[in-house]
Amino acid sequence: MKIRHKLLATIGLIVLLGLLFLTVLYKTHELSRSNTLSDDQLYQIQIGSYELSVLTYEAILHPQETRPKQQWLNKHRTLMNQIEGIEFDYSLEQRNIKKLKSNLLTISELFKRLSPATEHSQTTISPDFTLLQQKRQRIAASIQSVALEVAASASELRTSVNNEHIDSMQRMFTTAFAVTLIATLLLISLSFGVFRNIFTAVNNLLKGVTQVTKGDLSYRSSLHTDDELEEYANAFNEMVSRLDKTMASRDLLNKEIIKQKATEKKLREYKNELENKVRERTEALEKSRLAAISIMEDVNIQRKKAVTAQQQTENTNKELEQEITQRLKVENRLRENETSLKHAIIEADSANRAKSIFLANMSHELRTPLNAILGFSEILIRDNMLSRDQRDSINIINRSGEHLLDMINDVLDLSKIESGKIEIEERPLDLKKMLYDIESMINIRVEHKGLKFTLEFAENLSQFVVTDAGKLRQILINLLGNAVKYTERGGISLRVKSDSLDGQQDRVMLCFEVEDSGIGIPEDKYDAIFIPFVQTGSSDHQGKGTGLGLAISKSLVELLGGQISVQSVIDKGSIFSFQVPVAPTHGSEASEDITTSKPAVLSLAPDQPEWRILIADDNKENLQLLKKLLTQVGFRVKEAKDGQEAIDIYKQWRPDFIWMDMRMPNVDGYEATRIIRNLPNGDNIKIVAITASAFKEQKSKILDAGCDEVVRKPYRSYEIFDVMSDVLGASFIYDATTVDEQPNNKLVSSDRIDSLPQEIVDNLFLSSKQLDAESILSIVEDNDIITEDISEVLVTLAKEFRFDTIIEMLSQHKKITDE
Repeated sequence: MKIRHKLLATIGLIVLLGLLFLTVLYKTHELSRSNTLSDDQLYQIQIGSYELSVLTYEAILHPQETRPKQQWLNKHRTLMNQIEGIEFDYSLEQRNIKKLKSNLLTISELFKRLSPATEHSQTTISPDFTLLQQKRQRIAASIQSVALEVAASASELRTSVNNEHIDSMQRMFTTAFAVTLIATLLLISLSFGVFRNIFTAVNNLLKGVTQVTKGDLSYRSSLHTDDELEEYANAFNEMVSRLDKTMASRDLLNKEIIKQKATEKKLREYKNELENKVRERTEALEKSRLAAISIMEDVNIQRKKAVTAQQQTENTNKELEQEITQRLKVENRLRENETSLKHAIIEADSANRAKSIFLANMSHELRTPLNAILGFSEILIRDNMLSRDQRDSINIINRSGEHLLDMINDVLDLSKIESGKIEIEERPLDLKKMLYDIESMINIRVEHKGLKFTLEFAENLSQFVVTDAGKLRQILINLLGNAVKYTERGGISLRVKSDSLDGQQDRVMLCFEVEDSGIGIPEDKYDAIFIPFVQTGSSDHQGKGTGLGLAISKSLVELLGGQISVQSVIDKGSIFSFQVPVAPTHGSEASEDITTSKPAVLSLAPDQPEWRILIADDNKENLQLLKKLLTQVGFRVKEAKDGQEAIDIYKQWRPDFIWMDMRMPNVDGYEATRIIRNLPNGDNIKIVAITASAFKEQKSKILDAGCDEVVRKPYRSYEIFDVMSDVLGASFIYDATTVDEQPNNKLVSSDRIDSLPQEIVDNLFLSSKQLDAESILSIVEDNDIITEDISEVLVTLAKEFRFDTIIEMLSQHKKITDE
């Protein structure tokens, strides 16, 4: 069951519980209102009975008056109407009402009997007067008795109604409490089950990521939840499995390379040894030849020694023959060694090619599952139903994926540097802005560890220079990242200055120093730290990276024409220094490196064609990811598992746009693209390649195959929609709330500065020259005449201690400029 469905069921139960509570409140109110009305009516009947008894005696006392009789009749009629108006659902009360009616009718009959007796009393006194008077008293007593019985019945009925009301309320509250308790227990049980499954699954994935980050590639997640988290776990297991195989292949290949290098070294040593032996034998042979010539010349002179000389000559000839034979053998062995050396060189070239193939495969096999992990985490983080803990856990998964991607990129960067394929891309750079950006980024990391970061640069430092900005930034981030990693207390400093170069007026030498108060580096390890895959830190810090950061930094510094060095004291800290030559330039030539957050795409804009999109990818996770992204915003999507299926779907469906993976079974993306381009209307369809290759040289090969553009894995959702907007012409509706608001640090125009009073401008200018940020903030706060846009810029620059920028902005003022 999907997480979303579980959460909806929980919400539905909560709503049902609320409706039950409202129903109980309504019923309680109705019962209370009905009981109050009935009680009031019965009370009026009780009081009316007493009044009826009083009016009876008043009629006896004033027999000649009609008013008491009329009042008695009106009250009796009112009581009858009140009794008729009472409604009860209980049989006992109905019987009491009938009894009340019967008693009132009896009273009416008695009063009728009383009326003639009263009229008769108006005659003169007769002997029967006493009897009549007694009769009236008996009738009045009967009426009073019945009236009191009516009052008692009404009182008894009130008590009965109130008791019945109380019983009904108790039954209702008991029932409501029982139902509410059951629903609450069910809600708690369901919620506990849902969130326990989610937390268990997220902790399982987090544990797996932690294990893999520590280097345990044998870990596999055993998560079975039938929801999105199980898909994450499957993608994670697949990634770890492929990473394990890849790392095993890399280790085996490294062993083979080391073995080949050892063989090459031995062959070179053996070759040198053979050459030395041949040289020695040749010299000895030359000496023997000269000795033989000398002996032949002395034969005639030394006839007496002829026999001896002849023997010596024969011996010498034998030695010469042996030397010649030995030399021929050595030459044959040398030729054999040269042949072996050629074979070794060929094998080394094969190993290098295998290394390149390995890197390409690693790029594809690791980037492909990483694309699914990062993509699905980006989709899942948009769910508003997630709790803060769930969002934090998903962010950890995302950051771990980014960390793995950085490790892969480090290996690829080192490979490019070693093969000479990396190039310098020099362009104008705002150096100070880059330093401030790095400062902001590092401050976040050091504050998390309770450290302090300090940025210092010389006053004469050029703000705009020409260099490879990306590589310079990478060097600084690598060095500062290492400083943060190996520093637990104290702080980190970055110092920058520039020195002139002898004989080069158009270039200066930028000098950087990164100092930390970390664990330090032993002096005998200074050279080892710049070797790839080597980490010399303590065991607590090892395993936190690839060991390539310093090696890449050293190579990039040398590529930029500079040098890097290190000084360190154990338990005191380290200083990494490097210098690179640059060319100063003007600010107008510097290109801005603006990074803005991309807004999320909500849907396709209205009044557009019904775009049909075909996705060709043999990886199930990546196929699901891209399909989910596109269908959510309104595209019609079909999918193909390989190039041949993509060709068949194109012939039948005629899509408007194709996402083409370049590595697929049966027919790959290159061949499928060429075939589609040759089909009817194939030149008009838009085809964009998706590749996990990290080598830029692959792009030209992909474009030559017929693709319109290339997107590399792992990609972000905004890259997909940007490409479809550029290539297909699709328009989208964006969620403006996802765009980060950046402070406006642009300089204020001169006419806006001229609108300020001269005194305020002078005070701001003086405070900036004195590097007094507090004074600048006070001036802005105390002067309402300064507009909001100017205030925002001044406050931002003052808090960032960019006094040079404030002075530059104020210098636009006419009077300041003239001065």
